[in-house]
Amino acid sequence: MIAGLLVLALIGAVVVGWLLVVAPLNYFVTLLSGVLARQELRGQALRAIVVPSGGGITLGTQPAQASLPENAVDLSLVRKPFAVTQAITSLILWLASMAVPLIR
Repeated sequence: MIAGLLVLALIGAVVVGWLLVVAPLNYFVTLLSGVLARQELRGQALRAIVVPSGGGITLGTQPAQASLPENAVDLSLVRKPFAVTQAITSLILWLASMAVPLIR
């Protein structure tokens, strides 16, 4: 009975600590890393395109409002905004984990 209450108190403290420290940090990192995807969704960023030409391909950019050229493939972030945001978030957290030993 007493051990169960101690474990419950420990789990409660961990949950409160998570909500006060980790959740806000994760929110702000995700907010920063989602800037590119939000700009793309609003049409404020350039669209990355690939156009097959002859035996190769041509890479280019164009405004998001412009229509795609014939045979072009859209490779912009708007196709997978959540995945791109999470990938950038992971990169930021990885870089931060690499920087922590240098700060000590």
